[in-house]
Order: sequence, then structure tokens, then C-alpha cells
Amino acid sequence: MAGSRRSRRAAVDMTSETRNLYLEHRIERLELSCRRSRRFAATAALALAVVATGAWTGHLEPVDELVARKITLIDAEGVVRGEWTCSAQDEPMLRMRNDAGVQRIGIGVKRDTALVLLTDLEGRSRLALSTDAGGNPQGLWFDHAERPRIHLTVAGAGGDPNLRLTDARGLTPVGMGLMPDGTPWLRPSRDHQGGTWGRPTEGGETRDARD
Repeated sequence: MAGSRRSRRAAVDMTSETRNLYLEHRIERLELSCRRSRRFAATAALALAVVATGAWTGHLEPVDELVARKITLIDAEGVVRGEWTCSAQDEPMLRMRNDAGVQRIGIGVKRDTALVLLTDLEGRSRLALSTDAGGNPQGLWFDHAERPRIHLTVAGAGGDPNLRLTDARGLTPVGMGLMPDGTPWLRPSRDHQGGTWGRPTEGGETRDARD
């Protein structure tokens, strides 16, 4: 029972970490339009300098090591298509963008959490995959309004899988998963207004899954 409780707490902690990373991505999208012109100008100047140097020497020499705080990738039209950088907190991040400059894939490491974030054509978060310090994985699926609707975790010493389905209000009407002994369980919410869903314990009683 203690193992199940730790599993549920680990799942809650992972949800908090993933949502924080996903909210940071949304803030980054709002700032993107303000930074894009300045970034493009700096990148274009650097690219021009590299090309000019290559043209002057007749060829580009390979290097064994490149040390930088940030690397920006542009396409033939000068559109930023990728970035490899460290945040102000020295957290490595890799972003890949489409030809409109919209981020479609984000990969990062934040403290003990590793995250992969996939977005749609509008840059809205649609799927987040992450692991916590214990290596426990989780997945969050978002709707068009970037509300998490499906939450899948594999946590605890026994690696127990748990699935939660969330409505548009953020409530969880139903939860399902496997007990440590492999017994499947399915429990609807005891209180649809509060979104409390029950998970059975080894003794067969229903316990609040948020305990």
C-alpha cells in the first residue's frame, strides 16, 4: 500500500514538472514574435561572415570542437529552423521549427526531468513525454485549447501503469490501471464535481487516487 501511495505521489510530482515546462513553452511562443527579427538579423550577419570567410579562403575548414552558448540553424530563406541553447538556468534545450518559424518539437532537461514536447501547426502543445528523477515515464495529451486530457504514467517500484481521462473542466471522471499484482482496475469518479477518482487498494476498498 505504501508503494502504491509513493507511485501516486510520484505521478503528481511528474505532472507538476511537465506542466511547468509546457507553460514555459507557451510563454516562449508569446515572446517569439518580438525576438524573431533581432535573432534573424544576428544570425544572418553570422552566416554572411562565415560564407564570406569561406569564399575568401576558397573552402571551409572542419573543426574538431565548437563551443557556444547557442547554435541557431537557418534554412536557405533565412528562416530560423532550429536552436540548441541553454536557458538562463543553464538547462539545455533543443527546438525545431517549421518553415513558418513555428516550434514543432522541443527537447529539454529541467533539473531531474527530461521532456519531449510536440506541437501542432499553430505551435500549441499537443503531446508531452517526460521522465522524473527515478526514471518514471509519463505522457500528457492536450486538446486544441492546450488543456491536458489524457494522463498516462508508469510509476512505483512495480512499474504500475495508470491512465486518467480528464474533461474540459480539468476534472477526472475515470481512472484505470493495473495493481502491483497485475490485477486490472477501473473506477469512475466518486464526485464528478470535485473530480476525485478512486483506485482500489490491495484489500479491495477504494482509495482516493490523490492520496
